[in-house]
Amino acid sequence: MPKAVIQINDLKKETDYTFGETLLEIIKHENIFIDAPCGGKGKCGKCKVKFTGEDIPLSPEEKELNLYPYRLACIIKPSKDIVIEVPQEEKAEGFLISETQFDKKTEAAIKTVIKTINAPETHENKSWLHKYEEAFGEIDFEILKSLKPVSGNYTGVYLNKKLIAVLDGEKNKKYAIAVDIGTTTVAAVLIDVENMIVSAKRSFINPQIEFGSDVLTRISAVLESKDNLFKMQDLITKTVKKAAFEMIDELQINPDFVYEIVFSANSVMNHILLGINPGVLGNAPYKNVFDKVLHFKSSEIGLHIGAYTHALILPSVSSYIGADIISGINFIDIEKLKTNTLFIDIGTNTELVLKHGSAFFATSCAAGPALEGMNITFGSRAQNGAIEDVHFDLMSGKINLKVIGNVEPKSICGSGILALIRESLKAKLIDKRGRLISFSSLEPSDVRKNFLSDINGETVIKLFDKLYVSKKDIRNIQLSKTAILSGINVLLDKFNLTASQLDEIIIAGQFGNHLTEDMLINTGFLPSVEKEKFSYMKNTSLDGAISTVLNINKRNNLMKLKNKIGFSDLSLDSKYQKFFMESSNFPDL
Repeated sequence: MPKAVIQINDLKKETDYTFGETLLEIIKHENIFIDAPCGGKGKCGKCKVKFTGEDIPLSPEEKELNLYPYRLACIIKPSKDIVIEVPQEEKAEGFLISETQFDKKTEAAIKTVIKTINAPETHENKSWLHKYEEAFGEIDFEILKSLKPVSGNYTGVYLNKKLIAVLDGEKNKKYAIAVDIGTTTVAAVLIDVENMIVSAKRSFINPQIEFGSDVLTRISAVLESKDNLFKMQDLITKTVKKAAFEMIDELQINPDFVYEIVFSANSVMNHILLGINPGVLGNAPYKNVFDKVLHFKSSEIGLHIGAYTHALILPSVSSYIGADIISGINFIDIEKLKTNTLFIDIGTNTELVLKHGSAFFATSCAAGPALEGMNITFGSRAQNGAIEDVHFDLMSGKINLKVIGNVEPKSICGSGILALIRESLKAKLIDKRGRLISFSSLEPSDVRKNFLSDINGETVIKLFDKLYVSKKDIRNIQLSKTAILSGINVLLDKFNLTASQLDEIIIAGQFGNHLTEDMLINTGFLPSVEKEKFSYMKNTSLDGAISTVLNINKRNNLMKLKNKIGFSDLSLDSKYQKFFMESSNFPDL
């Protein structure tokens, strides 16, 4: 068999591979992360590698993307001994992890009660089970099998007031794990329930990304082969388990004291987590297989953590208003907020919830992967080396860049692209219809020429060295902003409101955390409202999952809140096309 040597940073791995495998498959067999958001179809240009040992001609896809000397790992199928050089492995640095302080006066969902069990007296017509049930309440068969007919102190463990274990001795320690499974990133925390605090944190890239960067490509992967469903389920459960035991080991606790793991995720991620085919979410009538709270032993989905660990799946509203949104709006007590409150979780799939009085309407917009840096020539997620803000100095002609990690720019993330478009609109390089001015049309003395370049006859906005933003990139962002703004206008129309009547706009999520009001308003992503009405809530999905552990009232409110929310399917809304056309232009700055 031929051999491949994989080099990444100081790491070097040697492996055998079989004929017909792509470089991408060879690399992934060694559990090395490499971005492939298009699912390995040769479209996104993100799985770039260098390799030596065999001369393979450029494919049509590689010629079109013009990445040389890099090659597309998903295209190339070697047949000899080779050396593959993989760019630096991406880490989950900077991803949102809860920093919220939780109210220690609330009643937690996990409770321990210590009781003394005495042997039945000779004259009593009572069994040992009777004695245990007098102390702890009804005992099911699984717990019955573990009971000991011995006098002594015992601890009853209750989860949402249901007895889940009877332990020998006095054991007050109790822990839970909360996990936010995003399409792109995953965040997990270990909760010390006794002290009502988050004690350990982890974040990582969702390993399912090898099947595609968005939910639709992952649904497609399952429709192509049901094996892909179980591969994706296995990827996420193994990675969550690894993160869980890292936190458990960090705190040196007994995993048997971890009584629950709570998952907050969008509908597609929840279906895959449970090994339930999400194909129905991608086809009419676009309905979930399940949408209510589910509770079961975590081992049933391959998550073997502690002997008594249960899993809790939070409820969804619809196929594209998932548990992450219910978790978030439940956490922020949306029912108690101002009259007209708009909650937005901006991302590849942007979810919107509008509260008007005591009524709620929600919708979901297909904003596309451009906001995560995908479908952008030099785009990336918000990672080290990504440009996250841009300013044009129209006096000096200089471009001022803010780069994550304060290193040399390597890419541009979603917030950076929004900032670039904002600056280009101000400088009149882009008109309201999204058209980019021609480099050749500017006078030599025009300082704006410093912001443009000509690449093979095409005008682009230059950033740094060989980094630029093209007309196609601008168009992709324009489509994203049109989808989001038109979705907002549909919801406002449901209540016969105007944007000026909004009392508060709450921006949540990983991407929203990097944005500023001027990026959102001056690019037309959001309607023009006073900046004072904006607030940023970070990872409300994860905080909502934590709150279901630490606040039994919030836990019990999940289904009540879910049932209050109406859902507007934009594809079925008679006014959507009208709002879409009206929302397509950029603001005239």
